[in-house]
Amino acid sequence: MAKATAELSPDEREFFSRVTEVITSNPFSAARPEAGSLIAPQSRYRPTLRERQFNAALDERLAALSVRGRSRFTDYGQPDRQLVAYACLFQVYIRHVEDLDRLIREEAATEEPAPVPFAESVLSALRACGFTQNEALRYFGLFYQLRRAFYFIVASLVGESASMRRLREALW
Repeated sequence: MAKATAELSPDEREFFSRVTEVITSNPFSAARPEAGSLIAPQSRYRPTLRERQFNAALDERLAALSVRGRSRFTDYGQPDRQLVAYACLFQVYIRHVEDLDRLIREEAATEEPAPVPFAESVLSALRACGFTQNEALRYFGLFYQLRRAFYFIVASLVGESASMRRLREALW
């Protein structure tokens, strides 16, 4: 196995660090970093313009790495490896969030498991980032569970009072 030698530029490291900070924070927390509104969809099913702009910036940053032949997180040493891995995971997740929402709504309506026609697209994208098949399967399952939890918290706990916000945050 070749030694991971790629490094992010300071600007890239700062951007991907910001992505990591936001995606690892509680989406319902008032203390969530400002960038959270740019990254994690707070709307029920459709990202806002600001979210789409941030997602486009993430796509652009990851595409720039790809142009340099460094699109796999395994190309990097630590700490850049973890930053690129998180960015790749988030990119794949956000590209399929509407598919996940549709699946969750369908399963909630029928109370039965539903087909997952986008599964191979998710798994293929994760493998392209450098994840093994087993890792890709595990992360895909995590995407589903995280989005399902988010969906039911948002759908079931309506209202914007301080107590409802605290409840959503505590449940997360």
